[in-house]
Amino acid sequence: MKKLQKQEKSNSVKKENKNKEIPSQTFNTQLNFLMENELNAIGKLPSPDLQNRAMTVIEKSLEYKKDNDNKILDLENKNLEIKKKDMQSYHFWNGFGMISFLIITCLFEGAGVYLITNGYDTGSYFSFAIGILPFLPKIIDSIKKKPKN
Repeated sequence: MKKLQKQEKSNSVKKENKNKEIPSQTFNTQLNFLMENELNAIGKLPSPDLQNRAMTVIEKSLEYKKDNDNKILDLENKNLEIKKKDMQSYHFWNGFGMISFLIITCLFEGAGVYLITNGYDTGSYFSFAIGILPFLPKIIDSIKKKPKN
């Protein structure tokens, strides 16, 4: 008999764990809790007319609160979607900039090699200078951050 009761309790606990509330349902739970407390207070009112009026006020205020909570959740979801799209575009354009930077640098360096092989020394120096020019800020930063002995 006791084993059967333990099994029933464990089965009911498993069912409760399976039916966990999703966040949108927590608002309903909070509203039900508030409603229960206020219903206890309304039951102590002297006349049924006051009880009915208090009930309608409570129902309207809870509906208003629920609507506001739903609006807040919708706005938060929209905000998350906007942030996600912004981050995607940021990463796309950042990658595009890095790739185009490397392509331009490689083109100038390749042009310099081509000019050297064909005997155009001044053009090749100019091409190498333009190819190295984008790297100057990084080179300067690395020189500034070099530890002093």
